[in-house]
Amino acid sequence: MNVSLLKRVSAVAVLAALVLASVVHFRAEGEPDMPPLPKDQDDVYAYYKLGFLPDGMPGRRTSDGLVAHPIYGPYVIADYIRQWDRFKEDRFLRAARRVADAALSRMERHEGALVFRYPAELSSFPAGKYSGLTQSRYLETLHQLYLATSDPAYRDASERVLASLSVPTSKGGVSRQVMGGATIEELPLEAMGTYTLNGWLTAMIIVSEYAEATGSAQAKEIFARNVDALREMLPLFDIPEIANSRYKLAGKTKIRILFKDAGRVESASIFVPGEGKMPIVETKDHGGWNNYFSKSSDSSVTANVLVNYISTPRPNELHVTLGADKETTAEVQIRKHVYTVQSVSSDNEWQTIATLPAGPNSRLATVELPWSELGDVIHPTLFSKKLAGKLYNVYHYMHISLLEKLASKTGEPSFASYAAKWKTYAAMWPGMPLYAKAGVELAPY
Repeated sequence: MNVSLLKRVSAVAVLAALVLASVVHFRAEGEPDMPPLPKDQDDVYAYYKLGFLPDGMPGRRTSDGLVAHPIYGPYVIADYIRQWDRFKEDRFLRAARRVADAALSRMERHEGALVFRYPAELSSFPAGKYSGLTQSRYLETLHQLYLATSDPAYRDASERVLASLSVPTSKGGVSRQVMGGATIEELPLEAMGTYTLNGWLTAMIIVSEYAEATGSAQAKEIFARNVDALREMLPLFDIPEIANSRYKLAGKTKIRILFKDAGRVESASIFVPGEGKMPIVETKDHGGWNNYFSKSSDSSVTANVLVNYISTPRPNELHVTLGADKETTAEVQIRKHVYTVQSVSSDNEWQTIATLPAGPNSRLATVELPWSELGDVIHPTLFSKKLAGKLYNVYHYMHISLLEKLASKTGEPSFASYAAKWKTYAAMWPGMPLYAKAGVELAPY
């Protein structure tokens, strides 16, 4: 038994579990009697409302009942392995296996890989997609179970899960080619990347450790390509103006088109240089992660749209075709947003960024969406996790710890430099009114 690896629910894994695991303080009718989870996770577990389905699969309690949650599985498995390693009681290892088997029974084959797709009930995530973060967590815990049990089924499953991390987003996967390398997408979209930093960094570390433990050539290649991309992209996540780091590079905003006289939008899309074009469609889909019209009349049209900071300094563009029964004009406006530490919210103000002609002959126009007006849409990390009655910024501290670990693994100076810089930012918060007067906890959880 490789004890060092079994004890390797690393600082990264524990920190991630603090964000995403949950505990059962009571059992609802029909829930199985599972062994206790670590007491030090109680506050976070309660926040995430975890329960167990009859076969042992962890789920989230919702207004519609208990819903199996893909990412809860690996965190609960890791916690049970911790309990087993600490107390040497077989019931904890049996529980870990029960959760793993329940999760594996819900996975599907995709492009030769094994994936756990997100259900429509978890509406914050695109239904039918799978997550690079979730898959990497299963890679880690299934390998731990193989070491603990010597059951080749878990070894084989971990290899198939690893394969899922190299399936391109164009084929429904999570690997996106960018800036001479590749990313592992926590929130995968086909038309553009979202580049969620903490999920990406976590997946990279897990793949690296799997490569070290198994000698997997595929894992080594995946890690190397992600290091190449991260080296180029990391500066995009830095926000020195407010001493913070970005959570991801994709964001949501609203665009409004106001006609002087009656008019119509015949087609519209958002173009991200280097990424591609996403049409604005009639209905909301993919957990809100698409462009869609939210309001329409003869005098105005409003659309919820995705923008992406990956193109900076080049702006994203609105491509729009306008028509009208008679010659008129239309103002293109963008909704302003403000970072309030706990959220990125609309301030109910609109800024006109262009005036376009419209008439009986349809006219296609291109409108640049200036970063100066988009403001905080590509938002900094938030103080939004309420744990033990206090609001914490979990992700900025995760960025620091994960980059420190990656710097140690790779020797890449920029990783160490940004980790140190972002640690300095956190030390500045008590002296900055933006943070000090926000009523949030400035120290890490």
